[in-house]
Amino acid sequence: MNTHQNRIIKTKANRVEVKASPGSGKTHILIQRLQHLISTGVQAEQILVLSFSKIAVAEIRRRMLPVTTSRDLSKVTVSTAHSFACWLIKRKVVLNDKAAELLLSRAIKSVLKDCKKRVLWPDDPPDIRRRRLKLLDELSEPFQIMQVLRLLAFSRASRKNVAESLSGQFETLRIYSRVLPVIRKRYSALKKAKGAIDYGDMLVQAVTAIEGGASVPYTHILVDEYQDCSAAQTHLLAQLGRLQGRSIMVFGDQHQGIFGFAGGGYMSLSNVLDGVREFTLPTSWRLTAQTAALASAVAQHSLKQAINTRRKGELPVLVTDSTLDNQTKHIVQDIQTLIDGGTPPEQIVVLARIKALLNPIEQLLLARNVKTKRMGTIRNRKHVLRVLKLVRMVERCEQAKEKVMLKMLIKALPLIKDVDDEVCKKELLKLKKVSRVPSLEGRYRLCAGVYLRFMGGVRKNADLRADVSRWEPLCCGHNDARAMRAAVRAMSAKGVVTGTIHSAKGGEWDHVLVVGVTDGLLPLYLNRDDDISLIEERNLLYVAITRARDTVRLYHTPANHARSRRRFKNVSRFLEESAVRKTLMLG
Repeated sequence: MNTHQNRIIKTKANRVEVKASPGSGKTHILIQRLQHLISTGVQAEQILVLSFSKIAVAEIRRRMLPVTTSRDLSKVTVSTAHSFACWLIKRKVVLNDKAAELLLSRAIKSVLKDCKKRVLWPDDPPDIRRRRLKLLDELSEPFQIMQVLRLLAFSRASRKNVAESLSGQFETLRIYSRVLPVIRKRYSALKKAKGAIDYGDMLVQAVTAIEGGASVPYTHILVDEYQDCSAAQTHLLAQLGRLQGRSIMVFGDQHQGIFGFAGGGYMSLSNVLDGVREFTLPTSWRLTAQTAALASAVAQHSLKQAINTRRKGELPVLVTDSTLDNQTKHIVQDIQTLIDGGTPPEQIVVLARIKALLNPIEQLLLARNVKTKRMGTIRNRKHVLRVLKLVRMVERCEQAKEKVMLKMLIKALPLIKDVDDEVCKKELLKLKKVSRVPSLEGRYRLCAGVYLRFMGGVRKNADLRADVSRWEPLCCGHNDARAMRAAVRAMSAKGVVTGTIHSAKGGEWDHVLVVGVTDGLLPLYLNRDDDISLIEERNLLYVAITRARDTVRLYHTPANHARSRRRFKNVSRFLEESAVRKTLMLG
């Protein structure tokens, strides 16, 4: 522990913001601060640790375990901001995000209906009415509904009207300023009729409760991942910090703020509280000097903000391929080289801005008997084994020159006992066609379709469909279902980690491979013309790079984007800047 870190741990300042570099040990310092407080006589029950996701809270608790017995940290309260607010206002039933979105959708549709009937704005000329109807129709889209929910939460928390809130992260909603106040009123009426509140209301009510003298037993509040605070959460923290005899210490890195789509938006603690003392943790114990240089260049750090490190490593590499197929092969070969060189597969991560870019990589790795593990997705080999059981049943019938019977199907998949007989007979006819397919890959594909339909439908569960389909390339290396089942069972539980950049927040690996560093994919084409969104897209690349302990490889290739019907040709604009190019080697 160096002198600078000791000053943070032992400071007597009541309002503190610690600006931490990635891998600088902020969670370790937070736990050291907890131990220091208890050693000076503070009761563990008087300490509250907050973060802004269940995953982050679980990580803090995990890190606290080794020291709970020596300092009695088990009695420290560790919670999400929402859970704390819910406890404070004594509410047991709160609308979750999905329920709130459905209710807001109803509010928008009711406004749209009343606009068409001239119940609302009866004196509007036809052209203005058409414009309002178009705006209301646009707001009915799921993405817009989520944005409006966050705007309304911000508006309530900051005690501003809707018009005053349409700036910063909500600037893109300004064109809807004439219809949003009516939507807000209608949404509030629907909540009142149901006797319900949403997460935004919960935070506002918590602030109101504190202002009204609600009892808060915590004298010391510590906050991790402060940069992920929404405006409502920031106001709640400020209100806690204003209470007499309280101390508040927040830890964060504004360049790791990547949850603007969920209402996050970094605001310095000194903007909402007076007398804040600022500390920095500029030294990263995770990054090499070369990776830190790239990260600092991407984040556009000033010389003063640059990340310090204690070790050297390899230059990050930018790899450009001509096609997506070539890129996939290139990535898989790079992973194979690392594994052959002794790197454990679980210390390699492949990250992307969007999930779709990961699927072909996972499939080709499986074809080479390299398992993958997708962050945030629960995968179970039972599904692929069940599909192979169907294939094996058909193969046995073919060898014995028997017909596939319904009783055989039920024996192979007992879970279909409750499925309608007509559905079973229909799928049985499809199974009879499987024997005509010569390749194991083709047989697997047909049986996978049958299995997914038994599980509720091919389109019902996208994650299950992707999980079943991703094993298909592995069929090429086996002659029959029996051999493939043996190979699947023999695979290690560990594997190369894959995931979106959002899901990688807080993680670290020896080797980080970032796929899709193409303008239109990162930054995402939807956010390329919005300054606020571009900051967050830049932060995403920064977060991806700073997950690496040893090496970083970035992959770009021209890409066709089906949804937007566009072709993205250029490397990410974040990597075209001259300061960034100096930190990269071209592969």
